[in-house]
Amino acid sequence: MNWGFRVDKTAPRGLILQVRRFDLDESNKAVGSVYGAEINLGYVLKDAGGAVLTQGTTSGSAHRYGRSHSLANCNEVLSDAFKEAYANVFSDSDVQSKWTSIKATAPAESVEERLRKLDELLKKGLITKDEYDKKRAEILKGL
Repeated sequence: MNWGFRVDKTAPRGLILQVRRFDLDESNKAVGSVYGAEINLGYVLKDAGGAVLTQGTTSGSAHRYGRSHSLANCNEVLSDAFKEAYANVFSDSDVQSKWTSIKATAPAESVEERLRKLDELLKKGLITKDEYDKKRAEILKGL
């Protein structure tokens, strides 16, 4: 089954999580039940080009005591196990170093934007006509 959400196709990094296994158990006791859950996740961190930066597996578990046959207790213990597994992925030092190695880059300006800025610089007298002509030729050469 494939499900999830896509945030931005142009993002510099993508983290893919796959639920490999989950177990949920309820053990009945004299006055209630003990609920236990275990989640096993696989993860892959990829760059914008799809190259794998790091990958691995992790797990999370949780235990709770509560009323017998309670859907709310099942949801709570399963949710807590998921939270622990997610936290383990994001606390992995390799994931952190690869995730934060993104270089902050400004989006590329269009040729039109670059020529407008160049015109403004000339009008304000910040560059000479000769500098203007050279830079304009350089911008147009890149087309």
